Amino acid sequence: MNLQNYTALAARRITEDVHALIPQSERAREASAMDLRATAAKVKTGKGHLNLNRNLQTLLANSPTSLKRAQSITSVGSK
Repeated sequence: MNLQNYTALAARRITEDVHALIPQSERAREASAMDLRATAAKVKTGKGHLNLNRNLQTLLANSPTSLKRAQSITSVGSK
């Protein structure tokens, strides 16, 4: 096994270990936030449209601390 393959295998195992430590609900919240950020970035560059109502409701329902994050993402998408 060469160094590149070994490094890739080690990185994958570390990622799997870290994911095992993070609760599923936290990963779902982060995935929702990442999806919303990606959608806002598409809007900002004119490559898509923003379905804020659905995405914000999902994000806010998953995390009570996400209001500030959602507002900042919304402002990015509206510029």
